[in-house]
Amino acid sequence: MDILNDKNKEIENIDNDHIKVILSLKDSKANNLMSSSKNIHATKKEKVNLLRDAHKANISNIKDILHKSEYQHIIYKSSISSGGFILQGNQTVINKFLEEIKGNIKTVIKDYKIKRFEPIITKDIKKTTNKIQSLTINDSTNWGTTRIGCPSVWANQYLGDNMLIATADTGVDPNHPQLKDNYSGIWINTTTSVAYPTAYDIVSHGTHVTGIACGKNILGKTIGVAPNAKWMCMKVLDDTGSGNFSWFIDACDVILDVNYKGEIPDAINCSFGASYPYTTHWTSYDSTDTDFINRITRLNSLGIFVSFAVGNENETQSMGYPGSIPVAYAVGATDITDIIAPFSSRGTSPFYVNTTVPDIKPDIVCPGVSILSSVTSAYVPYKYSDGTSETIYTDSQGGKYVIWDGTSMATPHLTGSVVILKQVLEKQLGKNMNTQAAIDLILKVINDISDVTDLGTTGKDYTY
Repeated sequence: MDILNDKNKEIENIDNDHIKVILSLKDSKANNLMSSSKNIHATKKEKVNLLRDAHKANISNIKDILHKSEYQHIIYKSSISSGGFILQGNQTVINKFLEEIKGNIKTVIKDYKIKRFEPIITKDIKKTTNKIQSLTINDSTNWGTTRIGCPSVWANQYLGDNMLIATADTGVDPNHPQLKDNYSGIWINTTTSVAYPTAYDIVSHGTHVTGIACGKNILGKTIGVAPNAKWMCMKVLDDTGSGNFSWFIDACDVILDVNYKGEIPDAINCSFGASYPYTTHWTSYDSTDTDFINRITRLNSLGIFVSFAVGNENETQSMGYPGSIPVAYAVGATDITDIIAPFSSRGTSPFYVNTTVPDIKPDIVCPGVSILSSVTSAYVPYKYSDGTSETIYTDSQGGKYVIWDGTSMATPHLTGSVVILKQVLEKQLGKNMNTQAAIDLILKVINDISDVTDLGTTGKDYTY
């Protein structure tokens, strides 16, 4: 399935003197509809229809105002996931429009740059040569899935069957031996990169992440956490690994659009963000990112879990955005000895749960050091200063693999775990998990210290 947002390309070509903002409107009707007892057990598709109808009614009057002649040069797109619009145009004109509708505004933020959290590639003499090596997967190279307990759930036939993971990243290589059999065929590209008809990945970041989340069996061993889950690609970062946050919003809007015929994902993996500090992203209309809270709440109400990498800035107060937002579930990285990786961002969020209590990040840690996973066939190994190169491993079918470190690698461990947990809960409870209550139950399980290992200080702390 090829879903390309051509209107987004038009918006991106506006000159740099213009601004782009993300507008969320006040909308209690949509929230009430999604949480009502009558609709709580509706299917995802039914809920999307409800959300779409409520959104259409909510923006009708505002759309009429946008059609006034004085605002004719504002380019706008309706955004269901944000509950409003994405606007671009002259800053003075946009501010005038916002002033006219200020009684309807929930929040406004400026669009801003995001990027993949680049993997940390460190030289290890034992694994570094100038040659491509044949791959033999064993417990030492596959330690992440073993450490989080995958073998025991796999033995009980919980492998992510009938689940769909969306990778919001640089793309994914659909021809990789580890990934080709569980590709859903759903390809969304909201960047300004070349409009290929199917998924691709120049950077290899999204391919590596997807392999960790749901890579299949190679040589009798499984690298991915949920190997029977299918994956879909949301290309929200361009071919350099960078993008705009609005591209992620656009991708979320695509899966909520009336013309979208694909499946709704069960989880979205976001190994990207904006580096701290990011205070310049807010306009005078907004003091807290309730826009993002609104967006994640809407996805959660459909039973979609969204996980974010916390970042690789390696200092306190260094969390990437949006992982630092209280409602975002942010993932840090640990090594094989359960020690926090030195690069893993952590500390007190600059955003507050209420007026007095700052949030602490990360929310959870997962394996993120020396993680083996897939890369594209065209991947060029990193060269070290001494002339040697990063090792590329190959399998018998020609698939390539590398070992990377990063919170980007830790995050898909959580994403894959969530869809397996969702599969377990659906079987045990005998009902679908397409509700906010289902997401709350999943969070309760993964936050319960009787079900997970509590590292560091008892309870939530600044490191783990």
